[in-house]
Amino acid sequence: MQEKFRKPYKAPRKNKMTKPKTAPSVSLAIKSYVKSEIKREDETKQKTVVAIQALPVNGAGLNAATPAGLLVQNKISNCRLKLTGFVLSSPYQSISNNNVSPFELHMIIYKVKDDPLGSPLLIMSNIGNTNIPIDGSVFNSCLMFNKDKYIIKKHTIFRLNAQPQPQTTPTTALLNPSNNSSKDTYFRRFSINVPISKTLKYADQSTTPSNDWFAVGFYYINGDGTTSDATQLRARVSMNATLYYDDS
Repeated sequence: MQEKFRKPYKAPRKNKMTKPKTAPSVSLAIKSYVKSEIKREDETKQKTVVAIQALPVNGAGLNAATPAGLLVQNKISNCRLKLTGFVLSSPYQSISNNNVSPFELHMIIYKVKDDPLGSPLLIMSNIGNTNIPIDGSVFNSCLMFNKDKYIIKKHTIFRLNAQPQPQTTPTTALLNPSNNSSKDTYFRRFSINVPISKTLKYADQSTTPSNDWFAVGFYYINGDGTTSDATQLRARVSMNATLYYDDS
């Protein structure tokens, strides 16, 4: 008889042991930073107030307003401030808004040095080292701000068109048809971060910080080069102020 063929013996294969992959280590500094950011977000508070409601802007120079300080506390930290709102070109009116040219609406956020609520009386630096108020003229708008006495936190310009004049009779075209276009801008929104001190300090029962705050002023420049008076209300402004802060 033939002997059966036997396959050669092979020892069972052993699975190779692989070392488990370990996640990269995170430094203590990063862990500490993440925890502090989470804590800061949890502790940050905010308060919003209506700072300006339909403020008419006339041609007599700077139309100013000072938002309330929002809080009654001795001290708050990590402060941030945002202004959100809109500007609107006023409807044509033969007595109180009869200029049909485009115009610039200027918004300045400022304070008098060492006085958060100071008056903006002489905020422009005139030729000859004299200081003068804003008067709404084109020449005046070309001057520099008086930075020796004032801190200009922000200066923003909105370019607006006059709203169209109404028809005089049913058969007459608009008196100012060039201002009756879908491309015309009568309305602009804004959202502005205002630079303020990280820490705000308050006197007892005061709603305005004693160390840093601001005022907001609006004025316009006519596109035809003329200067308007206090009877001419070319725009209106509405604005909210939101303060973000941590309790100290």
